Amino acid sequence: MPKVSVIIPVYNVEKYLRQCLDSVINQTLKDIEIICINDGSTDDSLQILEEYAKKDERIKVISKENGGLSSARNEGLRRVASELCYFLDSDDYIEPNLLETAFNVFSNNDIDYYCFGSEVYTEENNSLNQETKTLNKYLKIKFNGIQKATFDVGQNQNIHVWNKVFKTSIIKNNNIHFIEGLLYEDIFFTWYYFFLSKKIYFDKNIFHHYRTHSNSIMEKTTQNKSYESAISHLYNWHELFVEISKNKELFNKNYRNLLILLHNYKKRTIELSEPKDKNRIKGLVKSYRKELNNSFIQKYGFLKYLASSQNIFFIRINGNSSTIWFCGFKLKFKQKI
Repeated sequence: MPKVSVIIPVYNVEKYLRQCLDSVINQTLKDIEIICINDGSTDDSLQILEEYAKKDERIKVISKENGGLSSARNEGLRRVASELCYFLDSDDYIEPNLLETAFNVFSNNDIDYYCFGSEVYTEENNSLNQETKTLNKYLKIKFNGIQKATFDVGQNQNIHVWNKVFKTSIIKNNNIHFIEGLLYEDIFFTWYYFFLSKKIYFDKNIFHHYRTHSNSIMEKTTQNKSYESAISHLYNWHELFVEISKNKELFNKNYRNLLILLHNYKKRTIELSEPKDKNRIKGLVKSYRKELNNSFIQKYGFLKYLASSQNIFFIRINGNSSTIWFCGFKLKFKQKI
């Protein structure tokens, strides 16, 4: 059995694919499997994959009709044979010692996933613009070593899967997958996995290189404000809520966290949409909040809902600002210094 499985979704990336594959086949950890999902590419990506597969038996090439990134990743998940699983986008690349480092971290520590440093660059001479600087700031690892999977830790990590190595058992035992047909697909996968985790290992070293270019999904969605794409934040949240609500203990533990996430993704959706869509977004959030609260009441009763200070009323202090939550409503204020 290989020690780590690497899943690489491939769609029309002939310009970058060789660098990605070279970075994986040249890993210092040799006992790996490389699962490449050709998602209906119309350029020379498939030919490149077949060329590499002939030279390296660790590479498995699976071709399917185009179904999007989530569909390709899910197809790869169904074929994983290792205890550890890593997702790499086909226009990115990794440092030679990433997988060996990850394997050793899991071997020497009781953790549920490994989160490491990633840097963003543009394809034009590795130059940085304001957007890449902002994303690099978001990707910066804020912890070091083993941390308990508290919600505060979850909120201070990024939700991308390409700078994390996961346990295959947790994924498969809980049917964690990527929601097909939605953008921002990492939201559901990463948060669901996080809520099932107890300990995380954070490593500030840069092992992953994220390339931005004109055809990348992130580049397109951040440049064009669209309700249809931005609303995927909230749709992913709803899928997360539905899945977690099936587990009574997990739902009870994370009711408040789901409420906070709902408001966070409302804010992000509004930021990425036109002003005319603001009321429509607020209306959807209101219906989701009602569904969340009704689900809690159905499971635990109205009296517990009212009596639980953890779920009904709480204060979060962050620096010189405080946020008060009461029955799903939020009031934020800053302290004068």
